[in-house]
This record gives sequence, structure tokens and C-alpha cells, in this order.
Amino acid sequence: MILVNQDWDGDSTHAEAHVLPASHVGYKQGFAIKTYISSTASPTATLLFQGTIIGVDSAPAVASFSSRGPSLQSPGILKPDIIGRCVSVLAAWHSPTVIKSTIMITADQVSLNGKPIKDERELHAGIYAIGSGHVNPSKAKDLGLVYDIEPDDYIPYLCGLGYTSQQVGIIVTRMISCTKTIPEGQLNYPSYTMTLTRGENKTYSRTVTNVGEANSTYTFSELDTVVPNGAMAWRSGLDLAVEDGVDVLSLSLGGLSHPYYQDGIVIGAFTAIQKGIFVACAAANRGPSNTMLSNEAPWILTVGASTIDRKIVASVSLGNKVVLEGESLFQPKDFPKHICLWCTPGRTAIDGDSTFPDVHVLPTSHVGYKEGVAIKTYISSTEFPTATLLFRGTVIRIDSAPAVTYFSSRGPSMQSPGILKPDIITLVLAF
Repeated sequence: MILVNQDWDGDSTHAEAHVLPASHVGYKQGFAIKTYISSTASPTATLLFQGTIIGVDSAPAVASFSSRGPSLQSPGILKPDIIGRCVSVLAAWHSPTVIKSTIMITADQVSLNGKPIKDERELHAGIYAIGSGHVNPSKAKDLGLVYDIEPDDYIPYLCGLGYTSQQVGIIVTRMISCTKTIPEGQLNYPSYTMTLTRGENKTYSRTVTNVGEANSTYTFSELDTVVPNGAMAWRSGLDLAVEDGVDVLSLSLGGLSHPYYQDGIVIGAFTAIQKGIFVACAAANRGPSNTMLSNEAPWILTVGASTIDRKIVASVSLGNKVVLEGESLFQPKDFPKHICLWCTPGRTAIDGDSTFPDVHVLPTSHVGYKEGVAIKTYISSTEFPTATLLFRGTVIRIDSAPAVTYFSSRGPSMQSPGILKPDIITLVLAF
């Protein structure tokens, strides 16, 4: 099947999910096809499916349906302000589970320096801090094999958690009979955790779906096993958003861990994914202790917090020539040289290396716990301690990034410890 644009649609084409082999061509290409059809008694054509092509140099182009100015109400103000990508967005017709699976299996487990992602203590961040890793949008666009889950697949999983038929019915908003159960590890989820005693074996299976090119060949290799050291108002808001026809729900809210059937966000999210809406939620800000997650249901993409690969640097140069790195969004060029205030905003060893480029009203540097100890030691070592703040602006490509922030909530999940949560981490300390 060949879909041809009318002249007013021009060259704007769409990568849609057709039920027949099809190609959507622009008006100019359609005109050439019609001319060819008229030129021969037996016209023929072959469709060649070439997959995703990156770097089309005519992009970005304005889509035919994009509304134009000038503004009728205020023609002296130029509208629209900007244009942004909207046509043939990769996630536009994949299921929420496929989107989540792709984000998880393409996540990075190493920082820019090629070493394992660290936490606020500059120690190796475990799986209960990073889940599958740090989100990598560039890799997520290359779909191949994914782990798909239909909404009804969650029902035997929920029954297997020990919920009653009535409790499961509250979550899925219909009558349910728990006649079938599966263990957590058998849910077709991209990751899982398990506890093994000495000599014990457990086997779980997975089903993968190819959403890449047809007749593809994939090679599986054995990865290293990681052994870690041992509210209904929200639901109403989510239901209203679903009724409004949103495509994605991204929520940075939540509370303590509750059974799924008592958690308004979890129930509202299940309603959303049944309608094909992708749901991502913050893991919460109660780290770094374990088992402090929110929004941990497997139909939600649970997202922890990480740093970005840049800092707005405000270094502290001590009188003993030691220079320590800190951060501040306030970067004054001129300020009094003889004012010094020492503030301790509650930072402890728990907070570690996590610093913030806040907007201060005084020349300031926010330093980590280790740097703070060094400063205090220097102050105690001399009768007249001095320090100079050096504002260096934005420094790009901090190779220790991404790192897990101290406040990012960690797993394991209280409600379903066999499902690894959070799913991924992504930047939140950005500017």
C-alpha cells in the first residue's frame, strides 16, 4: 500500500503502524508515482524496508499541520515562539511496557570515565541505588529485543504476592479471582532479584519480543551476577489526566511504601497503562538508607536521582594552598574580600559528596563532607585561617558523572523484593 500526500501536505510524512506493508510518501514522490502508473500498462513497485536512518540532514523541517502565525490577538508579538520535534517520535505507538523495557535494558552501569557508577560516598553504587543503570536516550532509540507485559499479566503476579482477590480487584478496578499465581521472578520484567541459600538453585524464564528489523540475529552472553551486601487523592488526579488523553505521566511525588491496593498512585498508574499510557515516577528522596522507595509497582518506571556531567564550580583556596572544589550558582565577579561566614547546613557523612549549585545571596561555595572536614581541620590548625573563593563558572564533562545523589531512595522494594527497584537513575541535579 502506498499513501500519497495531497499538495498542501507537501513533504511531511509519518512513520505510522500500518496493518499492511505500506509506505507514506510526500506529494512530490506521489506525483512521480502517479506519472509512472500512467506511463505503462503494467506498473509494478517493490517496498524496501530499511529501518531507522539517523542524521537526515534536512531535519528539522516544519510539519504540514503545524499552525502558523501571526497571532490574531497580538500580531506585534511573534508566534509561535519555537518549534520542537513532534512527528515520528519513537515512543508514540509502542506499549508502555516496551518503552520501559527499552529504557532499562539500554541503561549504562558506568560513568563517563568508564568506571562503575558511584554514590555520594564515592563508593560503588549498588543495584538497589541504580537499578538497571543510568538512562541513555541515545541507546534507547535502537530497539531490538524487549520484554513485553500485558496488563493482565500482572494479575497472577499480584495474586502471588499474597493479595486477596478483592485486593487485586481494587488495583485493576474490576472483579478478579486469584486462580493462578506466579512468583515475582517469573513476571516478564527486564530485571529481577532473588535470594539463594547455599546449594539452592532457582530457574526463571523470560520471553523476548523482536521489535527491530525482521529476520534479525541476536547473540546472548552470560553477564556477571551482582550480589548486593546484605493515597487516593493522587489516584483521582491521575484518573483526570488519563481522561484528558495524555500520552505520558511523569510524577515527582509519593509517600511511604504501602501495599499496592492501598496506594493511590499505584492504582491510578495501572489504570493508565491499561489505556496505553506510559508512567514514570520518582523513587523518592529518602536515601541513602535502603528500603525507602515509593512508586515501586512493576508497571511503573521507578526513577532514582543522579548528577549531571557538569558543575557550576566555586572552589575554596585555603591559606595552606589546598584548593577544594565546591559549587554555587551565584558567581559574582566582584565582592568584598574581608567577609567570611562559615555555615554548616546540616551536611554530614551521610550526605557525602552530593553538592548543589544553589542561588545564594552571599558569595558561597557548597562543598562535600570530605572537603568540609579538610576545611575544619585547617581552621583548627592556625590562629588566622584564610580562604579565597574562586568562581570558575560551568565546568563540562565531570568524568565521575553520573553519580547517585545521597537523597535518592534505594531498594529493595518493600512490597515486592523480587523485582529490582529503582529501575533506572537519571539526572535531577541539573541546571
